[in-house]
Amino acid sequence: MSSSHVNKNPPDLSVLNVGQSDTTPYNIGPATLEDLLPKEKDLTIFMDSLRGFADVVRNLEKISDPNESLTLFAPINHVFLNLQVKPNAVREEDNDDEAVAQERFHQFVLGHIVPNSVSFESETSDGELNTLSNLTTIHVQKAEGKEGVKLNGNVNIVGKKIEAVNGILYKIDGILVNI
Repeated sequence: MSSSHVNKNPPDLSVLNVGQSDTTPYNIGPATLEDLLPKEKDLTIFMDSLRGFADVVRNLEKISDPNESLTLFAPINHVFLNLQVKPNAVREEDNDDEAVAQERFHQFVLGHIVPNSVSFESETSDGELNTLSNLTTIHVQKAEGKEGVKLNGNVNIVGKKIEAVNGILYKIDGILVNI
């Protein structure tokens, strides 16, 4: 009897990493903001900024309470690369105190996070969004002559909104916090 349908090259199962230890968490279920951020290659600098603060990471990982959703307004990489003053830099007025610079950077990051889900798909009117930073409010204006909004008068949302089980991610072409 001829066996013409037998696969002489079995599949390579080593790609499944079965039985191998891996330090990467294995997530089954709905994607969180923390899950989706690494997939956005133009947000690596902002993602690294977020991960520098444990309180922010905890918020990005939360999925248990739908009332605790977040909206991230994430500056794309070229925004950070073009800044004259980096948000995490120690400045002369800091008296070389890295703790002061670190807290300013923390407030910078928190100023790009709104503590609820914000969607601009319906008719948007002018308004304000409170952020996780007590120092920052985002001013929202309907964009003139086209769909969309302007944030703080000159920052645009680029691309489509990215939805996660615990919030929404928008890529933006500027920063929302004065540095």
